[in-house]
Amino acid sequence: MGWKDALKAVAAGLVPLLSACEDGPAVVSNYDKAESLIQSTVTYANSKGPVLAEIHGNPFAIPPETLGTLVRGQMSAAIGGIKIKYTGEASETPQPGTRIIVLFGAPNTVSGHRLCSEPLPPPAVSPDKLTVRGVLCSEGELLSDAEGWARRITGPDDPRFRRLIFDLTRMLLKWT
Repeated sequence: MGWKDALKAVAAGLVPLLSACEDGPAVVSNYDKAESLIQSTVTYANSKGPVLAEIHGNPFAIPPETLGTLVRGQMSAAIGGIKIKYTGEASETPQPGTRIIVLFGAPNTVSGHRLCSEPLPPPAVSPDKLTVRGVLCSEGELLSDAEGWARRITGPDDPRFRRLIFDLTRMLLKWT
C-alpha cells in the first residue's frame, strides 16, 4: 500500500468521527457568577437536604416523573467528589430558594435572569435537534446559566442524551 492509499484509508476513518461531532452534544455557558459562589451555594443547599431541580418540557413520550427521575439521576452522576441529591418537589427541600431549572426546548430569546424570576415560557421543541437550558437560581437571582443541544437523540436511554445532561450539569455548577 502506497502513501496515497494509506492517506485515503485514514481520511475514510475520520469522516464518521467528524460527522458525529455535528450531532453533539455540545454545551456552552451563557452567564455565571464566581465559581466559588456557585459551588458553595449548591454545597450548602445540599448539606441541608436535596437540592430542588425542576424539569420542564418533555422531549420524549414518557411520563414527566420518569423524565425527571432520569435527568436528576444523571445530574447526580455528573459531579465527582460530592454526592448531590436532587428533588423535584419544593416541599422536600429545606432550601427552596436555591433551585436548578432544566428546560427542554427553551426559546433562545429568554434570558437566564428571566428564567429565575418570571414564569417559564412554553417550550419550543424541535424534531431536528434536542435543546436544553439549565439555570441555577438563588432567591430569584441568576448564579449560572448553560445550554446545550444534540441531534438524532433516539430517546432517554441514548448515550448522547445522558452525556448532554452530564455536560450541562458540570458546566452549570462549574465542576469541570
